[in-house]
Amino acid sequence: MRRQQTLDGKELSESPKPPKPYILSELEQCLPLVEEQGYKKTKIPKTRGKWRELCVPSPDLKKTQRRILKLLTRNTNVPRWSTVFGLYKRGYPHIEHARIHSNSRFILTLDVENAFSSITWSKIEPILYEIILLDMTSRMTNRLCQIILKLTTHEKTLPQGAPTSPFLFYIFLSKKMEYVHGAIWRQLKKIKASECKISIYVDNIVISTKNKRITPEAISGIIHSIESVGLPINRQKTRLYDCRQGAAIVTGLSIDGKGNIAIPKTKREIIRTMLNNSCYIPYNPKLDEKIDGTISYVRYIYGNEIPNRIKKPYDKYREHRNLQKLALEKDTHGPL
Repeated sequence: MRRQQTLDGKELSESPKPPKPYILSELEQCLPLVEEQGYKKTKIPKTRGKWRELCVPSPDLKKTQRRILKLLTRNTNVPRWSTVFGLYKRGYPHIEHARIHSNSRFILTLDVENAFSSITWSKIEPILYEIILLDMTSRMTNRLCQIILKLTTHEKTLPQGAPTSPFLFYIFLSKKMEYVHGAIWRQLKKIKASECKISIYVDNIVISTKNKRITPEAISGIIHSIESVGLPINRQKTRLYDCRQGAAIVTGLSIDGKGNIAIPKTKREIIRTMLNNSCYIPYNPKLDEKIDGTISYVRYIYGNEIPNRIKKPYDKYREHRNLQKLALEKDTHGPL
């Protein structure tokens, strides 16, 4: 299938296939799950002692939502923006999001406040109806959109914890991206900024310039433009960094403005402590898998130049692991 691109840097998804009509009746039969099982509210720890509240669907409802997500990703014509990360790109999209700004001196970070819950049923329904391609009558299409939203929203908003929420959030975002991009560029043009970059990772918006500080007036104009499309900005989390005065933090990574990104010192020390402690624990395949995943993440950032504060305890752990695996093999098979 032919892939289309626009001059604005967005890439259109491949031509979708219309779903079979019986899907409508099958999803309709799942509606009682919302009332009978619904959602469970829970909290998970965030940084600095804060908590993130999740609204987790029941196992059966989550299974239905995953099916809806598969249906939507295959049967909607959603623009894919090369500067939006965290949905289509695999691997470590938050690293690629940060890497875009690694050569910039001035970096502005904005955070959408309560991103998922800010997207209401009324905001997403007309967009969903417009982009979903169905081999159905208009009435059936409208009914399917309502069923999808009943199964994927909680109290008329996107619940943080449902597998469909990131995609539905992106659907809303993609519809507003052209206006948001244009409004931001107009503000940057006023201050005569050069080599400007814009990227979005889920609810994190980052704007950077090579050699021109973004003025308070420009920041105010940018925030106003974003909020005008229905995305409230958390002003307490708004940060403007000058990389000559200290590293910027973007999606948990440190940027020095000279093309380098790094894991912040506090997180490096956490990884170092985990590796050191693991040298005194009996061999555990699950722990081994976790450590290999952590090192894979570190290598994705640094390549082969892993910081010594991580490399030395990792080499020690590998030696410890190999000796323990050898001892287990001898215990299993006995002496030769």
